Amino acid sequence: MECVKGDQYLVDQGSTKGHTAALNNGCWNPKIKEEFLTCANDSTVRLWDVTSKFKHKNIIKTKSTGGRKKVPTACNYSNDGRWVVAGCTDGSIQIWDHNKYAFVNVAMQKKKPAHMNGSDITCLKLSYDDRSLASRGSDDTLKLWGIRNFKQPVASNTSLPNAFSMTDCVFSPDDTLLVTGISLRKNEKEGEIVFSRS
Repeated sequence: MECVKGDQYLVDQGSTKGHTAALNNGCWNPKIKEEFLTCANDSTVRLWDVTSKFKHKNIIKTKSTGGRKKVPTACNYSNDGRWVVAGCTDGSIQIWDHNKYAFVNVAMQKKKPAHMNGSDITCLKLSYDDRSLASRGSDDTLKLWGIRNFKQPVASNTSLPNAFSMTDCVFSPDDTLLVTGISLRKNEKEGEIVFSRS
């Protein structure tokens, strides 16, 4: 399947049928099998329906608290399909309620971003019970957040080198462990997998 490309000469991204810049991430909706989600350098997250290849289903414009466009580098759904999450280049994690058509942002760090400003958030994963959110950043951190309280992370692992934009993290099936890979440090020959208690 190929999605339609948007018109790059239109200023309002909401008026375009598809993305106008390179894609950064995508995933399938775990509950609605015909729906998937993509995020791109055009500062949008788009929801698509496989039965309609001529236009996106919905669009979410990612912005900073000051209203400026921010590029989403990672996106995902919660396991129950209710939440849409995106991590942006300003270090913010943004969450929208999928049950609301308007996609009003319900959580975003306002004082201090989740990750260092200017670093990519390479992965966002919700726990199987949808109570926790893990975020992996190119600022060499892995953070665990409570989905209901986004003021500060529940746990944070630092000094985990991350040189690649698709470095992933994953919860164990019982949500007790959080796993990620780390990039090679200078003069090292093997990477590592790090296990943390969640």
